[in-house]
Formats: sequence, structure tokens, C-alpha cells
Amino acid sequence: MIESWSMGPGTLEVPLSLFAKNRRRLAEKLQSGQVVVLQGGDSISHYDTDIEYVFRQEAYFTWVCGVREPGCYFALDVKTGKAHLFVPRLPEEYEVWMGKLLSLSEFKKIYAVEEVHYVDELTDVLKSLKPDVLLTLSGPNTDSGLTAKEAVFAGIDE
Repeated sequence: MIESWSMGPGTLEVPLSLFAKNRRRLAEKLQSGQVVVLQGGDSISHYDTDIEYVFRQEAYFTWVCGVREPGCYFALDVKTGKAHLFVPRLPEEYEVWMGKLLSLSEFKKIYAVEEVHYVDELTDVLKSLKPDVLLTLSGPNTDSGLTAKEAVFAGIDE
């Protein structure tokens, strides 16, 4: 089992238990029936090319789950404490230029979360959790003054 991750040789290792501890601390501040939904960062292309800027994950998203890949969502069911990671469903042909695509079970192992689903399953999974309230992140960052990106996805209005 993977117990930590790092950004490569010569960098510090971050224990996965830190992210689990952050999730527990967050859940302790909230009420049963609430589900926290966060949207991670997206990769951005240079102008109209297929070249991307170096991706840096959204800070709050990293704090709660440590996920480094773009295009992901995260949900925390406060009642159960279960962490749900949602990853993009990429076509097999992406392997030609991106290398081997990770399976859902590999994501689960790498990030030590209870559940991993594809992003296109987000609405159905959230409905199955039967939350009283969905909590999303919104508002200005007190350090930078920039506004946090609130989670947006098809079906959030339901």
C-alpha cells in the first residue's frame, strides 16, 4: 500500500494520512447530512495548440485529498466520513501521448480514498448519498483576494 507521495526525487514525501486527517477535521466542523463538493483545477492549453501550461492543482483541493491530476472533483460525505474522488473518463487513445491511463482502483490506491468514480457519474453518486445540503467552496481567498472557483457540474441545480 502506498503511504505517501512526493513531487519526485529530492522532494519531501507527504504522508497520505495527512489528507485523511484534514478530511476528519473538516467533517468534525460540519453536520451529518451535508456533503462537501470541491472541483479541482483544469489544465489550460497555450492559445489554440495542444500544448498545456504546467498544471498546478487548486490549493483547497490538494489540502482535502492530495490529488494532483487535472479535471477531478471530490466529495466528502460528512455522515459517513467517506471520501469520493471523481476522475475524468479519458478515451483509450489518450495513452498514445499521455502514457498508461490509471484505473479507478489505481487512483484509489494512490490517494487512499474510499471511493473512486468517473466525473460523468458525479450527479448519480451524489444523489445516491441523499444529502440534505451540498456545500461548495465560494468566496475570496483572504491572502490573495482572488475568488475561489465554486464546483460546477451538470446536475448541480438538482
